[in-house]
Amino acid sequence: GCYSDTSFFLKKWTKADRKKFLNMEGNGSKLDSLVNNRTLIRRRVGDIVDRLDTDLTKDQAVGMLTTMLMLAEFKGRKDPLTGINNRGSFDEVIKELVVNPATQFSLVVFDIDGFKTFNDKYGHTTGDRVLKAVTGEIQRHLRPNDFFARYGGEEFCLILPIDKIEDLAAFCEKVRSSVELMGGFNSDGKEIPGITISIGAGTYNHKENYHQFFDKVDAKLQNVKDTGKNGYAILENNV
Repeated sequence: GCYSDTSFFLKKWTKADRKKFLNMEGNGSKLDSLVNNRTLIRRRVGDIVDRLDTDLTKDQAVGMLTTMLMLAEFKGRKDPLTGINNRGSFDEVIKELVVNPATQFSLVVFDIDGFKTFNDKYGHTTGDRVLKAVTGEIQRHLRPNDFFARYGGEEFCLILPIDKIEDLAAFCEKVRSSVELMGGFNSDGKEIPGITISIGAGTYNHKENYHQFFDKVDAKLQNVKDTGKNGYAILENNV
């Protein structure tokens, strides 16, 4: 594949090396398929490459770039209500990422707090509007190759090419606070109270299977829901 010549990543990167990577057969076209803005994609690759001189190892850089390209290629099935990827698409892409030893990614699982109350009190039509409103708000914070799926009901999953816990925590807080700041809204003359989400997240370590990893992240989500909701918890020391 695109990373068969791993020796390419062993030496210190120069501007010429960065250009070589972007021009390697397949890489540029796959990244460009994400969005029409070539500059944005090149900047993301450049940011990863620049970190090779500071806090990123060669293997981590290759892993993040591999994940970016795999997510770029994936064309999944969509959830008819929200328009994002569905459960089947999520299962397919995360299983591919898990079995590829070169990938570097984090998983975020969240659900809408008290969603059953929205359905019971305001009706399923309003519940659907809540789902779409939260989906739209989350999408405002996603990069071109972040993978977003509705897992089922009010539960959602994100796969992100993030390798550091502090970056993952910053993302979780950003989307949590963004949803909270949406405030209430009016639906068919009914005043709907503010919406919040609870989040569990972790970085994959390639030492466990998909189900074990997902269950550990999902357990973090449950911890948040059991201790007040409207927060996030990160899977620590998952190495």
